[in-house]
Amino acid sequence: GAVTLPLPAPPSKEFAALPEYYVEALADVLSLVARSRPELVEQRGMEEFMVFFTVFLQSKAHVKNPYLRSRMIEALHGLMPPPEGEAGFRRVGGELGALLQAHPLVVSSLVHSLVQLYVDIEMTDRHNTFYEKFTTRYQIGEVLEYLWDLPQHRAAWRAVADQHAYLYVRFINMMINDAQFLLQEAMETLPRVQEMERAQADPQAWAQRPQQERQELEEQLRQSRGRLKVRGRRGHV
Repeated sequence: GAVTLPLPAPPSKEFAALPEYYVEALADVLSLVARSRPELVEQRGMEEFMVFFTVFLQSKAHVKNPYLRSRMIEALHGLMPPPEGEAGFRRVGGELGALLQAHPLVVSSLVHSLVQLYVDIEMTDRHNTFYEKFTTRYQIGEVLEYLWDLPQHRAAWRAVADQHAYLYVRFINMMINDAQFLLQEAMETLPRVQEMERAQADPQAWAQRPQQERQELEEQLRQSRGRLKVRGRRGHV
């Protein structure tokens, strides 16, 4: 029958006996398909995956490890089309687009699932996880921004705010903290970009630098510009 949320807790013994690597393997395969054969995403067979993501992203009793749920986000984010300029994800086509716009469970519950993980991911107890957590929240934010532009999901946003006020307040506070962090990083990165651009503005002096130094500085400039673009998009979210 149709899946309803929240799932009954605790999970059945049969479900609890499933190894965790099933989830990680599924995420790995979907991420690989999204990178190497993206056209397959817009054809068929996506309903089961979207239902899986929607259900288990918010079902902490069934997938207790936030890291595993973050791998689902990595796969979902990879399935979305690349952004066009600074405007965020372009409109999704094919079956995936239809599911995001019309599947009853996805429309009613995916926003809640994403907001729940945005908060839960902070509980991941792993070494050197600051940027790992931040990357997951960044990916969640981009998907949420896409869903915000779909009128079908507006009722779900209101439901999270009305029915899960504490969760929603924590989500907003974490979004603000992330935005402040991004602003600080951007303020630190921008002077370095400007300094390297000034160095390149004098072709004669630039040509006199050793080739290896020029290559290293050009790579640093490329990475710094990329970080500024990412922080600009994330700050907009």
